[in-house]
Amino acid sequence: MPVHEEVLANYLEKRMERQTGATTQQMQEAPPGAVFVWCNEHLHYPRALAKQLGRADLEIVGPGWLESDRWYGRTLSGLVTDHALAFSARQWQGVNAALLRVRQNAKVSGPDGAAG
Repeated sequence: MPVHEEVLANYLEKRMERQTGATTQQMQEAPPGAVFVWCNEHLHYPRALAKQLGRADLEIVGPGWLESDRWYGRTLSGLVTDHALAFSARQWQGVNAALLRVRQNAKVSGPDGAAG
């Protein structure tokens, strides 16, 4: 294991010992294969956290994903937005449009507390 990965693994282990935070819970409860929208475009930490939690199935993306219409033409198994994400108007439009792509029986969750 490269040194930087070992340092990150140690950091994650200590962080998870201290608390199981909202992001951890969101990742654990996300439906299989869901898109997880992180609060910024720096994706190394959430991808490492997902891997640590055994959730390599999650598609971790930044909020720009909501603005770029990358969900267009897809059927999503779930959409989860990180609790710390502060939506711009354009991102909020993207969330609402992407929600139309989530399968009827899938789970949707985010900072506004919506779940279904």
